[in-house]
Amino acid sequence: MGRSDPVLVVDDDPGMLRALNRLLCQHGFKPILFSSAEELEQHADIANALCIILDINLNGGSGIDLRHQLKANGVRSPSFSSPAMRFLPFARPHCGPDASHF
Repeated sequence: MGRSDPVLVVDDDPGMLRALNRLLCQHGFKPILFSSAEELEQHADIANALCIILDINLNGGSGIDLRHQLKANGVRSPSFSSPAMRFLPFARPHCGPDASHF
């Protein structure tokens, strides 16, 4: 049941990182955790990720902006936003036509 391609998770909330790590591991995924966009950008193998889970409201930036930047840099791995419920009204208009995860 194990999967070899990693799932990259970016969230500045340590509790959310732990929860997502446990959930993904229980289902056979290989998560790699990052607490900031900068940490993710330093990762050498972003393009080979199975998918990328991004917090919308990162300290010092936006997960939405990070997703657009990754796409502009040629990263084709699917990405999902993990917003806190209070940020949903803010997030929807900024995701564009590929906002199927809302």
